[in-house]
Amino acid sequence: MKQQVVPTSPKSANFQSQQERQQGRALHPHLPFAVLVLSITLGTVAGFLGFFISTAIPPEMPVLGQFNVYSLFKQQRNTVFLSSHTTRESVVLQTPEVLNEIASLYSAAPNIEHDADQPSEFLANAVILTADGWMAAPTAVFGSRDMADSAQRPVVILPNGRVNTIQRVLDDPFLGITFFQVDAQELSVVRFYDSAELTVGQLYSFIEKQIGGYAITERRIAGETMNQQRVRSTLRFEHQPVIDQTTFDLNRIGSPLFHDNGSLVGVLSQHGTIIPGLFISTDLQSILASGAASHSTLDVFYVNVHQLTQQEREQRHLPESGMLVIAVPEQSGEAIFPLHAGDIITEINYRLVTDEDDLATMIHSQPVGSTWYITVQRGGVEKNIELQS
Repeated sequence: MKQQVVPTSPKSANFQSQQERQQGRALHPHLPFAVLVLSITLGTVAGFLGFFISTAIPPEMPVLGQFNVYSLFKQQRNTVFLSSHTTRESVVLQTPEVLNEIASLYSAAPNIEHDADQPSEFLANAVILTADGWMAAPTAVFGSRDMADSAQRPVVILPNGRVNTIQRVLDDPFLGITFFQVDAQELSVVRFYDSAELTVGQLYSFIEKQIGGYAITERRIAGETMNQQRVRSTLRFEHQPVIDQTTFDLNRIGSPLFHDNGSLVGVLSQHGTIIPGLFISTDLQSILASGAASHSTLDVFYVNVHQLTQQEREQRHLPESGMLVIAVPEQSGEAIFPLHAGDIITEINYRLVTDEDDLATMIHSQPVGSTWYITVQRGGVEKNIELQS
Protein backbone atom coordinates (compact mmCIF):
# COMPACT_ATOMS: atom_id res chain seq x y z
CA MET A 1 0.00 0.00 0.00
CA LYS A 2 1.42 3.32 -1.05
CA GLN A 3 1.88 5.85 1.75
CA GLN A 4 0.28 9.28 1.31
CA VAL A 5 2.02 12.40 2.60
CA VAL A 6 -0.18 14.44 4.89
CA PRO A 7 -0.41 18.12 3.57
CA THR A 8 0.59 19.50 6.95
CA SER A 9 3.53 17.16 7.27
CA PRO A 10 7.01 18.76 7.17
CA LYS A 11 7.71 16.50 4.20
CA SER A 12 4.85 17.83 2.10
CA ALA A 13 5.56 20.30 -0.74
CA ASN A 14 2.73 22.55 0.44
CA PHE A 15 4.21 22.79 3.92
CA GLN A 16 7.67 23.53 2.54
CA SER A 17 6.40 26.28 0.23
CA GLN A 18 4.64 27.94 3.19
CA GLN A 19 7.88 27.81 5.16
CA GLU A 20 9.78 29.39 2.29
CA ARG A 21 7.25 32.24 2.05
CA GLN A 22 7.47 32.83 5.80
CA GLN A 23 11.27 32.79 5.63
CA GLY A 24 11.12 35.22 2.70
CA ARG A 25 9.05 37.61 4.76
CA ALA A 26 11.42 37.22 7.70
CA LEU A 27 14.41 38.18 5.55
CA HIS A 28 13.19 41.81 5.23
CA PRO A 29 11.90 42.98 8.63
CA HIS A 30 13.25 46.56 8.09
CA LEU A 31 11.85 47.07 4.63
CA PRO A 32 9.02 49.43 5.71
CA PHE A 33 11.48 51.57 7.70
CA ALA A 34 13.86 51.74 4.74
CA VAL A 35 11.04 52.87 2.46
CA LEU A 36 10.05 55.57 4.99
CA VAL A 37 13.62 56.88 5.27
CA LEU A 38 14.01 56.92 1.50
CA SER A 39 10.74 58.81 1.08
CA ILE A 40 11.75 61.43 3.65
CA THR A 41 15.18 61.84 2.04
CA LEU A 42 13.82 62.27 -1.47
CA GLY A 43 11.15 64.67 -0.21
CA THR A 44 13.76 66.78 1.59
CA VAL A 45 15.99 66.91 -1.48
CA ALA A 46 13.04 67.90 -3.64
CA GLY A 47 12.06 70.61 -1.15
CA PHE A 48 15.55 72.11 -1.06
CA LEU A 49 15.76 71.97 -4.84
CA GLY A 50 12.42 73.72 -5.17
CA PHE A 51 13.46 76.39 -2.67
CA PHE A 52 16.73 76.96 -4.53
CA ILE A 53 14.98 77.32 -7.88
CA SER A 54 12.29 79.64 -6.49
CA THR A 55 14.79 82.01 -4.86
CA ALA A 56 18.28 81.71 -6.31
CA ILE A 57 17.80 80.98 -10.01
CA PRO A 58 17.90 84.31 -11.91
CA PRO A 59 14.57 85.24 -13.52
CA GLU A 60 16.45 85.73 -16.81
CA MET A 61 17.44 82.06 -17.03
CA PRO A 62 15.42 80.26 -19.69
CA VAL A 63 12.74 77.83 -18.44
CA LEU A 64 13.91 77.63 -14.81
CA GLY A 65 13.84 81.40 -14.33
CA GLN A 66 10.06 81.47 -14.52
CA PHE A 67 9.90 79.48 -11.28
CA ASN A 68 11.65 82.25 -9.31
CA VAL A 69 8.61 83.21 -7.27
CA TYR A 70 10.74 85.24 -4.86
CA SER A 71 11.38 87.96 -7.46
CA LEU A 72 7.78 87.71 -8.63
CA PHE A 73 6.36 88.45 -5.20
CA LYS A 74 9.16 90.64 -3.83
CA GLN A 75 7.26 93.89 -4.25
CA GLN A 76 4.09 92.38 -2.81
CA ARG A 77 6.12 91.09 0.13
CA ASN A 78 7.54 94.53 0.82
CA THR A 79 4.10 96.11 0.60
CA VAL A 80 2.57 93.62 3.02
CA PHE A 81 5.53 93.77 5.38
CA LEU A 82 5.69 97.54 5.53
CA SER A 83 1.93 97.97 5.81
CA SER A 84 1.73 95.59 8.76
CA HIS A 85 4.71 96.93 10.73
CA THR A 86 5.35 100.33 12.20
CA THR A 87 8.76 101.95 11.82
CA ARG A 88 9.70 101.05 15.36
CA GLU A 89 8.87 97.42 14.68
CA SER A 90 10.44 97.13 11.24
CA VAL A 91 13.73 98.87 12.03
CA VAL A 92 14.38 99.01 15.74
CA LEU A 93 12.82 95.79 17.02
CA GLN A 94 13.72 93.79 13.94
CA THR A 95 17.28 95.15 13.74
CA PRO A 96 18.10 97.06 16.93
CA GLU A 97 21.81 96.97 16.16
CA VAL A 98 21.37 99.98 13.84
CA LEU A 99 21.36 102.25 16.90
CA ASN A 100 24.87 101.03 17.71
CA GLU A 101 25.99 101.95 14.18
CA ILE A 102 25.28 105.67 14.64
CA ALA A 103 27.47 108.25 16.42
CA SER A 104 26.45 111.79 17.39
CA LEU A 105 28.36 114.97 16.61
CA TYR A 106 28.31 117.83 19.13
CA SER A 107 29.97 121.21 18.97
CA ALA A 108 31.58 120.51 22.37
CA ALA A 109 31.49 117.82 25.00
CA PRO A 110 28.04 117.98 26.63
CA ASN A 111 27.90 118.52 30.39
CA ILE A 112 25.31 119.51 32.98
CA GLU A 113 26.98 122.86 33.64
CA HIS A 114 25.44 125.73 31.69
CA ASP A 115 28.12 127.40 29.61
CA ALA A 116 26.70 130.55 28.07
CA ASP A 117 29.86 131.29 26.15
CA GLN A 118 30.14 127.88 24.48
CA PRO A 119 26.99 125.78 24.85
CA SER A 120 27.13 122.22 23.60
CA GLU A 121 25.04 121.94 20.45
CA PHE A 122 23.95 118.79 18.64
CA LEU A 123 25.15 119.04 15.04
CA ALA A 124 24.30 115.81 13.26
CA ASN A 125 24.68 112.07 13.16
CA ALA A 126 27.49 110.10 11.58
CA VAL A 127 27.46 106.48 10.41
CA ILE A 128 30.15 104.15 11.73
CA LEU A 129 32.02 102.51 8.85
CA THR A 130 34.85 100.54 10.44
CA ALA A 131 35.43 98.90 13.81
CA ASP A 132 38.52 101.08 14.34
CA GLY A 133 36.68 104.38 14.14
CA TRP A 134 36.17 105.54 10.54
CA MET A 135 32.87 107.42 10.16
CA ALA A 136 31.16 109.64 7.60
CA ALA A 137 28.78 112.59 7.55
CA PRO A 138 27.81 115.17 4.89
CA THR A 139 30.35 117.99 4.69
CA ALA A 140 27.55 120.53 5.13
CA VAL A 141 27.01 119.55 8.78
CA PHE A 142 30.37 121.07 9.68
CA GLY A 143 29.38 124.49 8.33
CA SER A 144 32.21 127.00 8.24
CA ARG A 145 34.45 124.96 10.53
CA ASP A 146 37.98 124.44 9.30
CA MET A 147 38.28 120.70 9.82
CA ALA A 148 42.02 120.93 9.18
CA ASP A 149 42.23 122.81 12.48
CA SER A 150 41.80 120.25 15.25
CA ALA A 151 40.58 122.98 17.62
CA GLN A 152 37.52 123.59 15.41
CA ARG A 153 36.50 119.97 15.05
CA PRO A 154 33.34 118.79 16.82
CA VAL A 155 33.39 115.97 19.36
CA VAL A 156 32.01 112.53 18.64
CA ILE A 157 29.75 110.71 21.09
CA LEU A 158 30.00 106.95 20.55
CA PRO A 159 27.00 104.64 21.08
CA ASN A 160 28.30 103.75 24.57
CA GLY A 161 28.32 107.45 25.56
CA ARG A 162 32.07 107.89 25.40
CA VAL A 163 33.36 111.25 24.11
CA ASN A 164 36.01 111.07 21.38
CA THR A 165 37.95 113.62 19.40
CA ILE A 166 38.47 113.46 15.64
CA GLN A 167 41.98 112.38 14.69
CA ARG A 168 41.95 112.26 10.87
CA VAL A 169 39.79 113.99 8.25
CA LEU A 170 39.32 113.27 4.53
CA ASP A 171 36.89 115.20 2.32
CA ASP A 172 35.21 114.02 -0.86
CA PRO A 173 33.98 117.13 -2.73
CA PHE A 174 32.48 114.94 -5.46
CA LEU A 175 29.86 113.49 -3.08
CA GLY A 176 29.92 116.32 -0.56
CA ILE A 177 30.80 113.99 2.29
CA THR A 178 33.51 114.04 4.95
CA PHE A 179 35.22 110.96 6.34
CA PHE A 180 36.88 111.13 9.74
CA GLN A 181 38.43 108.73 12.23
CA VAL A 182 38.37 108.63 16.02
CA ASP A 183 40.43 106.53 18.39
CA ALA A 184 38.17 103.53 18.99
CA GLN A 185 38.09 99.77 18.65
CA GLU A 186 35.44 97.07 18.20
CA LEU A 187 32.67 99.42 17.08
CA SER A 188 29.53 98.09 15.41
CA VAL A 189 29.53 99.00 11.73
CA VAL A 190 26.76 99.57 9.21
CA ARG A 191 25.80 97.13 6.49
CA PHE A 192 25.33 98.76 3.10
CA TYR A 193 22.19 98.43 1.01
CA ASP A 194 23.09 96.44 -2.11
CA SER A 195 22.00 99.05 -4.63
CA ALA A 196 22.58 102.74 -5.28
CA GLU A 197 19.26 102.87 -7.11
CA LEU A 198 16.42 103.57 -4.68
CA THR A 199 12.89 102.50 -5.46
CA VAL A 200 10.42 105.30 -6.09
CA GLY A 201 7.67 105.02 -3.50
CA GLN A 202 9.54 102.56 -1.29
CA LEU A 203 9.28 103.27 2.44
CA TYR A 204 12.58 103.97 4.20
CA SER A 205 13.35 105.15 7.73
CA PHE A 206 15.49 108.07 8.90
CA ILE A 207 17.01 107.76 12.36
CA GLU A 208 18.12 110.83 14.27
CA LYS A 209 20.01 109.85 17.41
CA GLN A 210 21.13 112.03 20.28
CA ILE A 211 22.44 111.14 23.72
CA GLY A 212 19.91 108.99 25.52
CA GLY A 213 17.28 109.01 22.81
CA TYR A 214 16.44 108.76 19.14
CA ALA A 215 13.73 109.67 16.71
CA ILE A 216 12.53 107.82 13.62
CA THR A 217 10.83 109.40 10.66
CA GLU A 218 9.46 107.42 7.74
CA ARG A 219 9.59 108.97 4.30
CA ARG A 220 9.12 107.74 0.77
CA ILE A 221 11.70 108.21 -1.94
CA ALA A 222 10.00 110.48 -4.45
CA GLY A 223 12.45 110.52 -7.34
CA GLU A 224 15.68 112.22 -8.27
CA THR A 225 17.00 115.75 -8.55
CA MET A 226 17.88 117.38 -11.83
CA ASN A 227 15.41 115.21 -13.65
CA GLN A 228 15.35 117.82 -16.39
CA GLN A 229 19.02 117.13 -17.10
CA ARG A 230 18.53 114.52 -19.79
CA VAL A 231 22.16 114.53 -20.96
CA ARG A 232 24.39 113.51 -18.07
CA SER A 233 28.07 113.04 -17.40
CA THR A 234 29.82 110.31 -15.47
CA LEU A 235 32.07 113.04 -14.05
CA ARG A 236 29.25 114.61 -12.06
CA PHE A 237 27.06 113.44 -9.21
CA GLU A 238 23.66 114.51 -10.49
CA HIS A 239 21.49 111.39 -10.31
CA GLN A 240 20.61 112.02 -6.67
CA PRO A 241 17.59 110.37 -5.05
CA VAL A 242 15.42 112.77 -3.11
CA ILE A 243 12.74 112.28 -0.47
CA ASP A 244 9.24 113.69 -0.75
CA GLN A 245 9.89 117.27 0.32
CA THR A 246 6.19 118.16 0.44
CA THR A 247 5.98 116.35 3.77
CA PHE A 248 9.64 116.63 4.75
CA ASP A 249 9.98 117.94 8.30
CA LEU A 250 13.27 116.39 9.40
CA ASN A 251 15.62 119.35 9.65
CA ARG A 252 18.80 117.47 10.50
CA ILE A 253 21.10 116.65 7.62
CA GLY A 254 23.41 113.74 8.24
CA SER A 255 20.64 111.47 9.51
CA PRO A 256 21.14 107.93 8.18
CA LEU A 257 18.48 106.32 6.03
CA PHE A 258 17.82 102.60 6.60
CA HIS A 259 16.03 99.91 4.67
CA ASP A 260 13.53 97.78 6.59
CA ASN A 261 16.17 95.01 6.77
CA GLY A 262 18.54 97.29 8.69
CA SER A 263 20.99 98.03 5.87
CA LEU A 264 22.21 101.60 5.25
CA VAL A 265 20.54 103.13 2.19
CA GLY A 266 22.30 106.49 2.49
CA VAL A 267 22.58 109.68 4.51
CA LEU A 268 20.47 112.78 4.29
CA SER A 269 22.20 115.71 2.61
CA GLN A 270 20.95 119.20 1.84
CA HIS A 271 17.56 119.94 0.27
CA GLY A 272 16.25 116.45 0.98
CA THR A 273 18.76 114.69 -1.28
CA ILE A 274 20.33 111.35 -0.37
CA ILE A 275 23.98 110.36 -0.67
CA PRO A 276 23.69 106.64 -1.49
CA GLY A 277 25.32 104.25 0.94
CA LEU A 278 26.93 102.28 -1.86
CA PHE A 279 28.81 105.44 -2.95
CA ILE A 280 30.05 105.84 0.62
CA SER A 281 31.15 102.21 0.59
CA THR A 282 33.14 102.75 -2.60
CA ASP A 283 34.84 105.79 -1.08
CA LEU A 284 35.65 103.81 2.05
CA GLN A 285 37.33 101.04 0.05
CA SER A 286 39.48 103.65 -1.68
CA ILE A 287 40.42 105.28 1.64
CA LEU A 288 41.41 101.98 3.22
CA ALA A 289 43.39 100.93 0.15
CA SER A 290 45.16 104.19 -0.77
CA GLY A 291 44.48 106.68 2.02
CA ALA A 292 42.40 108.96 -0.22
CA ALA A 293 38.84 109.15 -1.51
CA SER A 294 38.89 108.62 -5.27
CA HIS A 295 36.34 107.99 -7.99
CA SER A 296 36.27 106.60 -11.48
CA THR A 297 37.61 108.93 -14.15
CA LEU A 298 35.36 107.68 -16.93
CA ASP A 299 34.35 110.67 -19.08
CA VAL A 300 31.13 109.96 -20.98
CA PHE A 301 28.09 112.08 -21.79
CA TYR A 302 24.96 110.01 -22.25
CA VAL A 303 21.19 109.93 -22.00
CA ASN A 304 18.77 107.16 -21.11
CA VAL A 305 16.54 106.84 -24.19
CA HIS A 306 13.55 106.52 -21.85
CA GLN A 307 13.86 110.28 -21.34
CA LEU A 308 13.47 110.96 -25.07
CA THR A 309 10.17 111.39 -26.83
CA GLN A 310 8.84 108.68 -29.10
CA GLN A 311 9.30 111.01 -32.07
CA GLU A 312 12.96 111.62 -31.19
CA ARG A 313 13.61 107.90 -30.78
CA GLU A 314 12.08 107.21 -34.18
CA GLN A 315 14.10 109.97 -35.85
CA ARG A 316 17.33 108.61 -34.40
CA HIS A 317 16.31 104.96 -34.96
CA LEU A 318 16.70 104.18 -31.28
CA PRO A 319 15.33 101.15 -29.43
CA GLU A 320 12.77 101.45 -26.67
CA SER A 321 15.39 101.06 -23.93
CA GLY A 322 19.11 101.62 -23.50
CA MET A 323 21.53 104.50 -23.06
CA LEU A 324 22.67 106.66 -25.96
CA VAL A 325 26.30 107.80 -25.80
CA ILE A 326 26.40 111.51 -26.71
CA ALA A 327 30.11 112.30 -26.37
CA VAL A 328 33.35 110.61 -25.32
CA PRO A 329 36.91 111.91 -24.79
CA GLU A 330 38.79 112.96 -27.90
CA GLN A 331 40.96 110.18 -29.27
CA SER A 332 44.64 110.94 -28.82
CA GLY A 333 47.72 108.85 -29.57
CA GLU A 334 47.33 105.11 -29.36
CA ALA A 335 44.81 105.18 -26.53
CA ILE A 336 41.45 104.51 -28.14
CA PHE A 337 38.38 104.91 -25.97
CA PRO A 338 36.20 101.81 -26.44
CA LEU A 339 32.87 103.66 -26.50
CA HIS A 340 31.95 105.85 -29.47
CA ALA A 341 29.51 108.71 -29.76
CA GLY A 342 26.28 107.28 -31.14
CA ASP A 343 26.68 103.90 -29.42
CA ILE A 344 23.55 102.57 -27.79
CA ILE A 345 24.34 100.69 -24.58
CA THR A 346 21.87 97.81 -24.30
CA GLU A 347 23.52 95.58 -21.69
CA ILE A 348 25.88 96.17 -18.79
CA ASN A 349 27.50 93.15 -17.15
CA TYR A 350 25.12 90.87 -19.05
CA ARG A 351 22.03 92.65 -17.74
CA LEU A 352 19.63 94.55 -19.96
CA VAL A 353 19.59 98.30 -19.42
CA THR A 354 16.26 99.44 -17.96
CA ASP A 355 14.44 102.76 -17.92
CA GLU A 356 15.69 103.50 -14.40
CA ASP A 357 19.36 102.69 -14.99
CA ASP A 358 21.92 105.48 -14.82
CA LEU A 359 25.47 104.97 -16.08
CA ALA A 360 27.14 107.32 -13.58
CA THR A 361 25.34 105.66 -10.68
CA MET A 362 26.53 102.25 -11.84
CA ILE A 363 30.12 103.40 -12.32
CA HIS A 364 30.46 105.25 -9.02
CA SER A 365 28.84 102.49 -6.98
CA GLN A 366 31.80 100.22 -7.77
CA PRO A 367 35.48 100.59 -6.77
CA VAL A 368 37.93 102.35 -9.04
CA GLY A 369 39.41 99.90 -11.52
CA SER A 370 36.29 97.76 -11.84
CA THR A 371 35.78 96.04 -15.19
CA TRP A 372 32.52 96.46 -17.08
CA TYR A 373 31.28 94.21 -19.85
CA ILE A 374 29.12 96.33 -22.12
CA THR A 375 27.03 95.41 -25.16
CA VAL A 376 26.34 98.23 -27.62
CA GLN A 377 24.60 98.70 -30.92
CA ARG A 378 26.92 100.53 -33.31
CA GLY A 379 25.71 101.20 -36.83
CA GLY A 380 23.16 98.43 -36.53
CA VAL A 381 25.79 95.90 -35.44
CA GLU A 382 26.00 94.50 -31.93
CA LYS A 383 29.44 94.75 -30.30
CA ASN A 384 30.78 93.57 -26.95
CA ILE A 385 33.12 95.97 -25.15
CA GLU A 386 35.29 95.57 -22.07
CA LEU A 387 35.66 98.84 -20.19
CA GLN A 388 37.66 99.63 -17.05
CA SER A 389 36.51 102.52 -14.90
